[in-house]
Amino acid sequence: MLTAVVRRISLSLLILFLVAVFVFLATEVLPGDALDVYLTADDVSVMSEEDIERMRRDLGTGQTCCHAVLCLVLGCHCRGLRRHADRSDSD
Repeated sequence: MLTAVVRRISLSLLILFLVAVFVFLATEVLPGDALDVYLTADDVSVMSEEDIERMRRDLGTGQTCCHAVLCLVLGCHCRGLRRHADRSDSD
């Protein structure tokens, strides 16, 4: 009985992981990013390129696929590393 429960839980975790990977890869393949969906044409016409790039950097959409996977795995630790890297770049 215990082995059946452990087996079912492990298969459930595997399925959840595979679904997360599929969704992540599907969003990486699609053109554009979340900021393209978020901003309207009126917003884009009023904002400067620097504002758009700053929003893109704040959302983390301008990062490479490998960096996005690392952030997905590390979670909040990666956000802290990115902020630290942004500060060191501006110095």
